Amino acid sequence: ATKDFHIDPGDHFSGTPDYSSSWPPHCVSGTPGADFHPSLETRRQSRRCSTRVPTPE
Repeated sequence: ATKDFHIDPGDHFSGTPDYSSSWPPHCVSGTPGADFHPSLETRRQSRRCSTRVPTPE
């Protein structure tokens, strides 16, 4: 499983997305949309990779 997150406003977020280079807001850091689904089994992962979560300045 992979996890994706973006800081709002993401540089590719758009109110009128073209779904090629712009998208509606998604996977916004700190929201449920950036989390794994609650029923996904994460305790038995064979490998965990993590990145630093960017913080707004």
